[in-house]
Amino acid sequence: MERLPLSFLRRAALGITFATGFALSAVAVAAPPAAAAAGPTTMAAAFSRHVQWHLDNLADRLEIQASQEPAWQTFEAALRNVMTFHWKMMASPMPGPDTNAATIARLRADRAAEQARNLDRLAKATAGLRQVLTTNQREVLDEVASRYAGHHFGHCFGPMMRGRGGMGMGMGPGPGPGMGWGPGAMSGCAYGDGCNGPMGGAMPQAASPGSAAKGNGGTP
Repeated sequence: MERLPLSFLRRAALGITFATGFALSAVAVAAPPAAAAAGPTTMAAAFSRHVQWHLDNLADRLEIQASQEPAWQTFEAALRNVMTFHWKMMASPMPGPDTNAATIARLRADRAAEQARNLDRLAKATAGLRQVLTTNQREVLDEVASRYAGHHFGHCFGPMMRGRGGMGMGMGPGPGPGMGWGPGAMSGCAYGDGCNGPMGGAMPQAASPGSAAKGNGGTP
């Protein structure tokens, strides 16, 4: 799996809605792309490949047919647009220490409005995709979506690769809600069980990075 700087991933984990996360299927059918050296350009390229890899996994899980490709492509483009916008916001410089409160509030409002438009586009694309899916395909899509309902993207990083287990992205352990070991919230980002339990605490000594805890955890 391509690794991005932990501080960046922690920031990204806090800001994105479940609509971005639900489409990243909880399956691992092939090895992810090779890691690239850190840097603004390589990080953006790595992020793009990372998103595409998970989209491809979801397409495989849904078994998208040729007749469904137009709706899938619309959905994929809308999702990628949401993800790319959020990436750019996380990568953009923070307001300087001399920036006044009104300017900061306006910046946040403008960004939120743009992201709302992006999410509206994604919602419409998701509805369009669902209309052309078979009953079984809809069940898969609905199950993936319901897993992320009500959670921010960061709360669901864990299930992206290993079912309901952690994906070994190294987004913990540590102090603070959801950033350490445990069966829920952000714990799935590193070593925990996914999204549905109490928030994390101290990491057990026997655990190793990338492992999934017992309980809701998935397979390694």
